[in-house]
This record gives sequence, structure tokens and C-alpha cells, in this order.
Amino acid sequence: MAVIYGAGASIPTNNSLYTTGKILKTVRQRFALPPNVAVGDKFILARGLSFDSRILSVKVQHAAISGASVNTLGFYRYSEEATVKGATVDTENPNIDLMEIEEGSGITEEAKEILGTISFTTARPIAAELLGSLTMEKFTQNVGELVGLSSGRDTAGGVALVWESGAAFSPTPNTLVHFIVEIDPATQG
Repeated sequence: MAVIYGAGASIPTNNSLYTTGKILKTVRQRFALPPNVAVGDKFILARGLSFDSRILSVKVQHAAISGASVNTLGFYRYSEEATVKGATVDTENPNIDLMEIEEGSGITEEAKEILGTISFTTARPIAAELLGSLTMEKFTQNVGELVGLSSGRDTAGGVALVWESGAAFSPTPNTLVHFIVEIDPATQG
């Protein structure tokens, strides 16, 4: 008789997530989409993440959204002067300054995104997992490893997990998009 362990058990870690279980954090976001979504509009799914946190699951539920075919999930940091007001980043609002993690720190553009292009043109009437296509290596990496920086390089206010629109689209009025983000916090045990 064979003893078979899940893929997480083969990963060298002291994190009880892969052995005995762990209490996780869940962030729920609901966006009522504006009448016109522009290229580069950013929707904050979770914020205040440390580089030692792990994103375990991102589920989304929505009706079909015509034209919303080019979207990405990735990490951004807040500038030290930023104050956060509201869930959607408004580029005309001077109180929000959401910036990409600095290019000079050796991060490639690919490393900031955790998924390639995501389409919202087909309805997901039941919350569907977006991270199901990640490799086990990426799935077990913490935020710092995904962006190529160590936990000692954490920024004030942490980083944000962001949905970014890569194409302009005009959703049907009152279109809602629901996200559930499951996070393994930075603590061990």
C-alpha cells in the first residue's frame, strides 16, 4: 500500500498551511462598474499585503461583460504620500497614488502579473477560480517571491492585488463584479 501526499507536502516549508491547516484571511470586493472603463483602470482587490503573504485563491462572479477581454491581475504598491479613499482608483483623484513596483528593483513586467490575460466576456454565474492555471511553484510562492523582492523590501502600507483593464469597454449599466480573495497571512503556524 502506498502513502500519497498532496503537491504542497513536497514543498520545503515550515508553513502549517501544507501540513496541519491554518486560519486564512478572506477579502470580498464588489465593484459596480462605471459606464466606461478605460485602458489602465485599476480595481483594488486586496491591499496592505506584506511580501510574506500568499495569495491562495481569487474567485470571481459576474455576468458577461462585452468588450472586457483583456485584463490582468498583478501587484502594485502605494507611494508613501498616498491615502486610500474608495475601491476604484481614479487617476484624477490626487489622494490616490497607486504605483507599479519600481522597475529599478530588478522586477520584470511579467513578475508583477500573477496571471496572463483574463477575459470577463463570458459569464461566471458561480464564483470561479482564476488561479487554477498557476503552476505549483507559483501557487506556493509568497507575494515577495512573485514580484522578485525579499520581505526586507516591504513598502509602507504593503502592496495591493489589483485587477487592471487592458482594453476600454462600456459595460451594461449596474454591472457587478464580485471577487473573493483568500490570503495566507505572513505569520507561520
